Amino acid sequence: RAARTMARCTMARRAMARTMVLLLAAPRGEATLVRALFGSSLFRQLVVPHARATMVRTAEANGIPWRECLAWLRGARAWDDGALARVQRDGVDVPEYYRAPFHAYEQGNLCWEAALEQELAGKAVGVRNFPRAPDPEEAFRASFDAALDSLGAACPDGGAIVDLGCGTGTSTRRLAARFSRAGTVG
Repeated sequence: RAARTMARCTMARRAMARTMVLLLAAPRGEATLVRALFGSSLFRQLVVPHARATMVRTAEANGIPWRECLAWLRGARAWDDGALARVQRDGVDVPEYYRAPFHAYEQGNLCWEAALEQELAGKAVGVRNFPRAPDPEEAFRASFDAALDSLGAACPDGGAIVDLGCGTGTSTRRLAARFSRAGTVG
């Protein structure tokens, strides 16, 4: 059963990757339509809050104390936007799409809320897709490794890996460990 679940997740990830490639290569009108849908205020007001609430409920129903952890993280220090401004001022070129509304974050993924929730979201997705695994999040992350293996992914010594859309870097760190003789950027 676990092997079937992993195979389904791997197939779903491959299909999602192909879909993303198709969207990126789509004729201008189709790609514009998709961006318009995801960028619409109606989509953000109706779909996004429901999807986020579903993720939080699913996480908590499976033993991940999302709200409690998030409250602890928020209280651990002062999360001010000054730190983000300093990063940008120190010559880091941040692509505009990091600031565009995405998933549950009106300010985009370059915000404290996205950073604070990223690991919780990974755990929630893991426990939902691999409920019987001893470590559901590890099973979830390993499914990406299995997909890379099945596709014959390789990077030569001294090569470069660019992890697009890496969030807070969970996948980037995993790729850096997997391809330790390559440069990894996320």
